[in-house]
Amino acid sequence: MEKIRILSCDYDVIEVDHLSRSEHLMGQVDYVEQVIKLERDLKDDRKAEVLLHEVLHCVFFSLGDNDLEEAFLSRLSAALAQVLRDNPDFTGLFLRLRKLGDSLSPVQQRNYHWFKKNLNDLCLNHGGDYLIIYKESVRGVYPTHDEAFEAAIRFAKPGEFLIQHCIAEGEETVFIL
Repeated sequence: MEKIRILSCDYDVIEVDHLSRSEHLMGQVDYVEQVIKLERDLKDDRKAEVLLHEVLHCVFFSLGDNDLEEAFLSRLSAALAQVLRDNPDFTGLFLRLRKLGDSLSPVQQRNYHWFKKNLNDLCLNHGGDYLIIYKESVRGVYPTHDEAFEAAIRFAKPGEFLIQHCIAEGEETVFIL
């Protein structure tokens, strides 16, 4: 079961069979139980869009605005899903543009400073790869962020590691987890 934190609430994300064929539901939120339900039979790209749609419902519910029209949220979630799908480096860019020091735990700060100190050598040897930085060393090298994340959570908790993307010419993208 996956979890998503939306403002101050943690929602479980589950896949279910036959949500409601009569109402043509592909997703649904239970605000009391804090569960987002997704129709299991959806194709992955549609399921991602429906998840984003349900997350937007949760955001607006938490902000006290429950009167948004379904059509508006459908258009908004479709547009945001397209932006995220067509710009796979968006998350890295967004995180890089954030004020890094305010969002890192002390452990992550040590890992980040170690990475920055060794940036040139690391990117020379691992250009284009995703590195798991753990205890001020490289714990793993992977071709994709997803593979690096899946490996990292097997041995560490979020907040104990960083995933760094070594880009050509010594630039990097920081993934704060």
